[in-house]
Amino acid sequence: MLNQVLTMWIVDQQRLGNKAPRPNGARVTDCPACKHLVGRCRLSARHVLEDCVAVRAARERLGINAFFFDCEEIGVDAADAFYYYLNGMDIRGGEIPVSFHLLRGDAILELQEEWLAQWDS
Repeated sequence: MLNQVLTMWIVDQQRLGNKAPRPNGARVTDCPACKHLVGRCRLSARHVLEDCVAVRAARERLGINAFFFDCEEIGVDAADAFYYYLNGMDIRGGEIPVSFHLLRGDAILELQEEWLAQWDS
């Protein structure tokens, strides 16, 4: 299942509602979880994984923010950091063990579920 989660994020098909309607029929271009907090934000996988204020605490708790901070500290741009995180690489672009990559899949799944709970509430 975690492989499938990672694959869905890699190919930018996370079922967030920005590419295709959600099961409830809703399709959105702006992040519905952020709209009351910071105003309009374009909804994308990168927004949820890197910036969405509605799930900031979840990203902290799951260690996602730490990865992106470490990348920024050594000069890795945001697009590369996003690619590294989803594709099982460390902050320098080297491969990480599959077990660690699958832990990222677990973190992404938990983040996605928390984001969806914000939206559905």
